[in-house]
Amino acid sequence: MRPFVLLLLLVLFSSCGSVKVNYDYDKSTDFSNFNTYRFYSKLNTGLSEIDEKRLLNILDITLQIKGMVYSEEPDFLIKIENEIPLNSQDANFPESLPKSQKIFRFEFLDIKRNHIFWTATCQTSFKENETAINKEHKLAELVDKMLSKYPPKSRSK
Repeated sequence: MRPFVLLLLLVLFSSCGSVKVNYDYDKSTDFSNFNTYRFYSKLNTGLSEIDEKRLLNILDITLQIKGMVYSEEPDFLIKIENEIPLNSQDANFPESLPKSQKIFRFEFLDIKRNHIFWTATCQTSFKENETAINKEHKLAELVDKMLSKYPPKSRSK
């Protein structure tokens, strides 16, 4: 596990130019209230079982580095979806993607208020037939880029 963590840290500090991410969040949210998380029980990652486990492991490590803790009674839930674009309303993500392209969405849901307070959506290439280490690199890059602006920096008033 130690080499994996070192690998993850290396990727976290490297450039992530091939992953394009859009962020959105509720500006009225106090992000300091969210310290514990859990994943939705049914995820739609579009990944194989092994790759989904890799993704969740990398997410756990990244969130722990940010000071958060996994909990069965969390402050927020994380929903992960692999989206298939149905229209071209979002110019950032074209309607016809090559088969190796995936669109992932992470949504953070405030359990107490039952609303989504933060989202990140990205388009990235992900090839199922890559080696395990290459897929780990790609997933680490994806998570790093998607969570790079979480929590959002507070604006001074």
